[in-house]
Amino acid sequence: RVRAQMEEENLVCRVEMLETMMDRLHRKQEEISDLQKTASVKKDSMDLVVRTLAEKFSIGKSHEEEEWEEHEETPIVSEK
Repeated sequence: RVRAQMEEENLVCRVEMLETMMDRLHRKQEEISDLQKTASVKKDSMDLVVRTLAEKFSIGKSHEEEEWEEHEETPIVSEK
């Protein structure tokens, strides 16, 4: 009888621990969701800033960038 009571108390304790862990998990999931929303908003605003700056300064590839890319595509042959 004492053993059955101890086992019951042990099970009750485990259930309480599981409930606590589930609560923590739920809170963490909410935190993650909030962070994802914040990150998405920040990314959208950064994209807008980049687009605005690109339009304002008419940013396209500069002549030097195009030359550099052509140079990168040329295979480098080492001298022996």
